[in-house]
Amino acid sequence: MISGDPLAGRDGELAFIRRALSGGTSGVVIVGAAGLGKTRLAREVLRLADRAGDRTSWIVGTESAKALPLGAFTAVIGEAVAEQVPNVRQLINFLVGQHHHGRALIGVDDAHLLDGLSAHVVHQLAQARAARLVVTLRAGADEPDAITALWKDGLLVRLDLAPLSVDAGRGMIEQILGGAVDARSAQRFWKLTGGNALFLRQLVMDQIDAGRRRQTAGAWMWDGGAAVSQSISDMVGRQPRELTPDVALVVDTLSQCEPLAVDAVCDMVDRVALETAERLRLCDEFGGRPSPR
Repeated sequence: MISGDPLAGRDGELAFIRRALSGGTSGVVIVGAAGLGKTRLAREVLRLADRAGDRTSWIVGTESAKALPLGAFTAVIGEAVAEQVPNVRQLINFLVGQHHHGRALIGVDDAHLLDGLSAHVVHQLAQARAARLVVTLRAGADEPDAITALWKDGLLVRLDLAPLSVDAGRGMIEQILGGAVDARSAQRFWKLTGGNALFLRQLVMDQIDAGRRRQTAGAWMWDGGAAVSQSISDMVGRQPRELTPDVALVVDTLSQCEPLAVDAVCDMVDRVALETAERLRLCDEFGGRPSPR
């Protein structure tokens, strides 16, 4: 039976966030590239808090709401005040004023997409220490100044989310498959995805759907070449829309046979695919191959 939890391999980060929420700051800002699991991690923190009896709220920044003042808070504005355009203080009072015990916990997803006034509300919540905050932010994005100030002013602790390690990636694969996976197969998955959790999960599911797994001596093995579905073209991370079966074959070949000279690689794979893999930096992890150019 296929199972799996995208949070696999994030026990250390979850513990870090728990410490931040119980410490002297107002919470944490989770920063990372798309697909690393920022939203899933923040959701899990709120789920655990909700299960413990805390009052939680979930706010999401979106491109469509960015043009609207307080656009990210549209879902709660109707409940908060009767006025069509509430003031910031009314909104803050509503967000923190209905908890039964302890401080409220508010999740703010994709904070780089917040409009200026919504970002100001988040900053004021942190500054007043009236609520705990778990904020997610896309690395390299052009976020509002009020969001940058959250960690620069020491209001929230910044957590830079790294890609999954090889071991963490293997743990995630084993959760998806519901059993042990052999080390070589786990390494192949990790090298193709660079530890991007969203991309990794999709690639594993693609191999399952294509029937490219088998069980030997109690461990699952990735059998055959890499199946790449259309779904991967919608994934985030290393421009996965360019991860064609030919490019996947390049990385797969190098992961099992490196180091290899360029001419030897080109005897087995397409040179254009090799150049694409190098441009996407999918070959750098294999250790200093000569350039095909």
